[in-house]
Amino acid sequence: VPCAEESNMMVFDNVFADIGDEQSIDQNLSTFSSHLKNVINIINNVTENSLVLLDELGSGTDPIEGSALAVSIIEFLLKKHCLLIVTSHYSDLKTYAFNSDKIINASVEFNSKTLKPTYKLLIGVPGKSNALEISKTLGLPSEIIENANKFAYNNNDDMSLVLDKLIKQTHEFDSKLNELEKKQLELTKQLEENEKLKLQIEEEREQILTNAEKEASKLISESSKKISELIEELNDMKLREVKAHEIAKIKHEVKELKANTEVDIEPIYTNYEFEANQSVFVEKFGAYGIIIKENKNDRYDVQIGNATVTVEKKYLKPTDTKPKDYLKPRKTVVSVKKDISNTLDLRGLRYEDAYQKLEKYIDDAIYGSLHVVSIIHGFGTGVIREMVQNFLRNSPYVESFRYGGAGEGGQGVTVVTLKN
Repeated sequence: VPCAEESNMMVFDNVFADIGDEQSIDQNLSTFSSHLKNVINIINNVTENSLVLLDELGSGTDPIEGSALAVSIIEFLLKKHCLLIVTSHYSDLKTYAFNSDKIINASVEFNSKTLKPTYKLLIGVPGKSNALEISKTLGLPSEIIENANKFAYNNNDDMSLVLDKLIKQTHEFDSKLNELEKKQLELTKQLEENEKLKLQIEEEREQILTNAEKEASKLISESSKKISELIEELNDMKLREVKAHEIAKIKHEVKELKANTEVDIEPIYTNYEFEANQSVFVEKFGAYGIIIKENKNDRYDVQIGNATVTVEKKYLKPTDTKPKDYLKPRKTVVSVKKDISNTLDLRGLRYEDAYQKLEKYIDDAIYGSLHVVSIIHGFGTGVIREMVQNFLRNSPYVESFRYGGAGEGGQGVTVVTLKN
């Protein structure tokens, strides 16, 4: 069936048709009588599930009476609620269909320039008879055509002129509608191409990220051997009871090596919604933690061990691993100084900044062979002081520590004695 994929087909109990000319001299039937006899049979048997096809309804008699009879038959069949298709050349029927909300005009397109049918069905467009144009094409003398034109316009009322104008406007509307549909198809095609391009870009992006992660893993793997060797050397030195500053030196080398293997990878969880109390892996510190709360500008407060740090969203990855199950050491870049001060001032620093600065200072102090140093943390709320003393309490390089005495800053300063 030559139709669109979204078309629906009906199932009829009967298909009634009055098509062609059934006039008969033997049965004393004229063209009009033969048509009318078929129509009467249809009227007597039609149901709401029937399809009725009527060709040139009301023809073969006076056009005025024929048009009136055709309109009356159509209205009767409409009351039967059957599906009805009627063909006619009567202008009155075209006007009647135009004014009815239950009927729609249709016609087969006729090219007025080539005077040939295009065999295109135009829904909503009433057709013209084109009798004079076709007669001219078939060779009827032009004198007769011109004279017929005079009779046609003299005998027709304004309704025919209105109908001609309506047909012309409908053709223009149909042409614009086809142009609009064509543009819509082009737009739809362009949107589909854009969507395909978007998917392709996403796939390429994922591939780039995958390759970057592989390269990072390869770089870290190549450095793992060197790190293992340094750690093994560190353990050997502990067994030999070497001095603490030698151990600190090896630790510096390990940290510098780790810093050189850090790779900045584009975050892939920018659209992920993190929640409070969720376990995450913090790329920036190489550690597992728990989200405390969300701040502005895609920043989160994350608890890592005893410390609370503020981290950008791009450094977070969701994980099922709990911080107590696995905790990587912080990545702290240590630079060796020739002259190490015996005083460190942590006042005014954020918790995580103070922690990193303290860790770095103790390493530098050991490497610089300092024996006694002072950590200035101030009085304040006591958070930085508690962090400092917890760190010192767990540090293998600290022999003892105490609050500052008279002239040393009191409880705003912690005096630390380092191991030799």
